[in-house]
This record gives sequence, structure tokens and C-alpha cells, in this order.
Amino acid sequence: MKNLIYLLGVFLFCSCLGAKKIVEQKSFKNIKHSKEFTKDSTNITVKTSPIRDSIITPVVSSGNPHTDRKIDEILSKLNTQKRSGSSGYKQYYDNQNRELITSFSIEGSQNKIVTSTRNEDTQKTDEQKTEEYIFKKVILIPWWVYALLGFWFSPQILTRFKMFSNLFKKN
Repeated sequence: MKNLIYLLGVFLFCSCLGAKKIVEQKSFKNIKHSKEFTKDSTNITVKTSPIRDSIITPVVSSGNPHTDRKIDEILSKLNTQKRSGSSGYKQYYDNQNRELITSFSIEGSQNKIVTSTRNEDTQKTDEQKTEEYIFKKVILIPWWVYALLGFWFSPQILTRFKMFSNLFKKN
């Protein structure tokens, strides 16, 4: 009998009611990378004005009309000109004024200076969400405890059952 009580005590203490706390965590990590490129350009245009210029060289008289005529004849054959695009020069002799005329024509130019800079901006954004669920899990009474209790209290249960059944038989 002592062994039976000892065994019953061990079973009861080994299967005591208890609560177990369970914590469940879920983490979500969201990382966003973004790059932003900016490009700055600077245009500088330098324009020069066209140049129109003339050089007039007077031819001096030698005092001898025959020599002056020969000089005029040789210089009147001098008629040179050259063009390159919009620029050029021309050289000729004017007999009436006795002048050697050189004309220059240089068109305006246009220079463009383009400066470009590129900037890169990088951003990193971390976003972390943590969800936490806490619940308690209760361990139920094992089935064999109910069987033992029923067996233990069976004499009292049977007497009560007989008492109720006798009430119904008399009527």
C-alpha cells in the first residue's frame, strides 16, 4: 500500500499543472539604397568682333618723271588677294593717289568653353520592424489523473448513483 501511495505521489508531482511562456519574435529588415546623380554644365561663349583694317603706304616721288612712270607701271601690275573662309587680304596700287593699299578682313571668331561636373549622392536607409507575440501555454491535466481520481472516488460515486436510482424506482 505504501508503494502504491508513493507511486501515486510521484505521478502527481511529475505531471503538475504548469504554464509555459512562449515568446515569438519576427523581424523585418528593409534596406533602401538610392543614388542621385546631378550634372552641372557651364557654357562660356567668347565672341570676337570682326577686324577690318587697311594699311596705306604712300609712294614718294623720285623727282624724275620717267622713273616715276616706270615705278607706277611696275606697281600697277601688283594686284594680290587671298581669301580663306570669311577672312582675307588684298593688296593693290592706286595710280591716282600713288599709294600702295593693303586691306585685311578677319571675321569674328566664337570660342565655346564647356565645363561639366557630375556629383553623385548615395543614401542608405535602414528600416527595421520587430513584431513580438507573447502567449502562455497551459499544460492540461493528463488523462490518467482523471482515471485515478475516478478509481479513488468510485465507492462514493456508486453510492450516490444508487441513491438517485432508488429515488426514480419508487415513483
